[in-house]
Amino acid sequence: HLPVDIIHGHRVIEVRAFGVNKGGYVKRALETVPESAFVAAFGDDRTDRDMYEALPDKAYAIHVGRGIDEAGYSIASPRRVREVLRALVTARSATTSLGESGVS
Repeated sequence: HLPVDIIHGHRVIEVRAFGVNKGGYVKRALETVPESAFVAAFGDDRTDRDMYEALPDKAYAIHVGRGIDEAGYSIASPRRVREVLRALVTARSATTSLGESGVS
């Protein structure tokens, strides 16, 4: 028997190796990202709490659906997430075409 964590989410039960979570992966992924980078993480379940907590202070933790305390922001639906991401890409494209460094 291997040690595991069992996390009860909304319509999901997540079983993972003990001590392994999204937060650990986020920390490793961000090791090579400049501090000035724009960082946003979207999640939709209680199982995303470790990810939110692992984000740097300047990052945006955004919960899709009803808010979770660990996420600083919430957004209503996946459709709204797509709209926000499109707006960010459009803003980035406009800034880049003007020759500015823009959001990284």
